[in-house]
Amino acid sequence: MAHKEISEVITLGASLGNAIGKSFEDGDWDWLSDPLNFIPVIKDVKPAIDNIDQVDDEFVNLTPEEFDELKAEFKEKFDIANDDVEQFVEDHYQLGLSFANVIVTHWLKPKDEVADLPAEEE
Repeated sequence: MAHKEISEVITLGASLGNAIGKSFEDGDWDWLSDPLNFIPVIKDVKPAIDNIDQVDDEFVNLTPEEFDELKAEFKEKFDIANDDVEQFVEDHYQLGLSFANVIVTHWLKPKDEVADLPAEEE
């Protein structure tokens, strides 16, 4: 998988969203039971931050197919009881990822391509 580090960050985000969603299913925060919903999030933190410095390089080098994979991955992992909120979050995640794809494909280049640009004359 060419986007392993990004995938780990997506897993953490979805896990955190799921824990928040589950905690507020009843419309209230319970200090005794709701913190237990965050236990699964703890296991996702270390993989997500271990190589966080590689995420930007992975992101710049994603293919359009890999962007689509990331959209599908988040949609699969993010699942809360409130379907309206879930759809809202998924739609905006996809919008944000699509916007980032436009920026990457039209304004950013991989570092090795940038290094080949001619130097500016003074």
